[in-house]
Amino acid sequence: GGMIHTLVAGLGLGALVAAHPMAFDAIRWAGVAYLVYLIMTASNHEALGSVRTAMVYFILPITALTLIVVTVREISLKKKLLS
Repeated sequence: GGMIHTLVAGLGLGALVAAHPMAFDAIRWAGVAYLVYLIMTASNHEALGSVRTAMVYFILPITALTLIVVTVREISLKKKLLS
């Protein structure tokens, strides 16, 4: 039952993205926002201790750098397509 539901949900999302390419960007950025929320929530959790330090000084900067690089790359690719 679970596999069928997953397949149907996947096909529906695929059809949405195929019909509306901007939907992919919206879904992707919603996913990015959710991951940032999870990282921020986990970094404020009291039980993490030293893992919190690693998250704040390692994971968050790398995540931010990755988002910046991907965004700049996409902007440059879209500029090339428009020109």
